[in-house]
Amino acid sequence: MSDKLGESYANHYNETEHLKNQLRDTREKLAREVQDRLDQRRDYELRLTEISTDHDRIQREYKNVIGQRDKEVEAHASKASLTHISHTQLLQNRSINMKQLMEEKRNL
Repeated sequence: MSDKLGESYANHYNETEHLKNQLRDTREKLAREVQDRLDQRRDYELRLTEISTDHDRIQREYKNVIGQRDKEVEAHASKASLTHISHTQLLQNRSINMKQLMEEKRNL
């Protein structure tokens, strides 16, 4: 009977050791998994920050380009207005000159 008791004790001891090893392995695996997830999250947050920074930079560039284009459009519109005014004055002067010539011919 003491052999059966010793054998039972040895079996329980072996099973306990096996369970302790499983528990240790599971804890190590869990710790690695948690660290991996933390590393992934840190990487994700860094990439998200980079994307946000790039997005903000691009938005500023777009606003600058749009502002510059608005200024160019205003300059072209102003130039076109000045050209229109100049052409209108030129046509008026020519019209006046033609009227003067016509009257001079009539007076001759």
